[in-house]
Amino acid sequence: MKVNISWEEFDDLCYELANKIKASEKKYKSLSGIARGGLIVAVRLSHILGIPLVSNGELLVDDICDSGSTLKFRLKLKGNGNSKDTATLHFRKGAIVKPTYWVRKKEDKWIVYPWEI
Repeated sequence: MKVNISWEEFDDLCYELANKIKASEKKYKSLSGIARGGLIVAVRLSHILGIPLVSNGELLVDDICDSGSTLKFRLKLKGNGNSKDTATLHFRKGAIVKPTYWVRKKEDKWIVYPWEI
């Protein structure tokens, strides 16, 4: 079964994620996104938070953490800047990496973001 996320819901999720980041009181100088879906989320967060989007930011952003392997790989990459904190819209319990910030738990349904339709 699939769950389709609308652009409006995507924007709501981004604001929720931004609010969690703000509530942490950590000050990030930059953020970066993982291609492809993470870039879209990162651009939106960059606008909402007023934080520059760069190639190796302090906060690493992706759309979803399902298995966790993408985040784990990117965090281990040499030259990945100071990225230690991560942010995703969705997170599946049991992933090998738990994002620092996330908005919704991923259930056993395939998530289709609006840019994938």
